[in-house]
Amino acid sequence: MRLTPDQVKPELVDIDRLRPHPDNPRNGDQEFINASIDTHGVFRTIVVSSDDVVLAGNHTYFGALEAGETQLWISRVPFEHTSEQARQIMLVDNRAADLGRNDTAQLLKVLQDLDDTAPAGYGEDDVAELVAQLNRESHTPISGEQPASLDLTVTCKSQREKKALARRLTEEGFTVEG
Repeated sequence: MRLTPDQVKPELVDIDRLRPHPDNPRNGDQEFINASIDTHGVFRTIVVSSDDVVLAGNHTYFGALEAGETQLWISRVPFEHTSEQARQIMLVDNRAADLGRNDTAQLLKVLQDLDDTAPAGYGEDDVAELVAQLNRESHTPISGEQPASLDLTVTCKSQREKKALARRLTEEGFTVEG
């Protein structure tokens, strides 16, 4: 059954009324979610079956419990957690996260506009890796076209330094000659 807005009822409920789904296969990063809740609070609803079992948002539920929240906003669906559709909703919520990806350039732009990226879950190393990834992607030919090239001469202090630099540049997708 395709759900309509009339069938999915938002409610503010006592958290002790809810139960996690016993068959949820997702092992989320609970520490990460808990840190987000500590910083920002609970900012999303969770999806709950008619019999008060969490279908989507199990780790948010656990984090809210640990943070001492007493109520949560939920979106209630009109079937029990054991129904096929409830299980499908639980699994599609997990799978959607698996299949999603970021636009690296857009993500980097948003992160660079922040004064502090840590509360968003990104440390300095993460930002540096995104910059490196974007650099690697910009050197990748698109649909068989040859990328623009630029010859560059680098003077190294030793053969060892030259080999290390060549290896690093090659790993990042550059062509190294000589």
